[in-house]
Amino acid sequence: MTGAITGGVFGAAFRGIQVGKAAKMWDKGSFKTGFQSMRHHHAINGSGRNVVQFTNDAVNFAGRNGNAFTLLQPRPGLQAGWGLNRGFGSGMNGLFTSKGKIITFKYRFNPFI
Repeated sequence: MTGAITGGVFGAAFRGIQVGKAAKMWDKGSFKTGFQSMRHHHAINGSGRNVVQFTNDAVNFAGRNGNAFTLLQPRPGLQAGWGLNRGFGSGMNGLFTSKGKIITFKYRFNPFI
């Protein structure tokens, strides 16, 4: 019984650390914090992935496709960012700051929703 409780506590703490690290990868965008932005975009576009997996997908997408990004001009309330302004074969798309933080990411094309 003690092992199960200890394992649960350590598992929850480890998960919290992972979520905290994932939140640091997100720009706050139009939200108060990067964590809020991450949660919002995950809720809309998570496509069955947990928030850490979703963030890792966004980071990996940027790493694989950064050379194809173009500068996208800002819209009211949003900053300019780097992203793909066309559909991509994987159906994924994202918008990232010049420092590589995620502004938005989704599995279907349209980086501004």
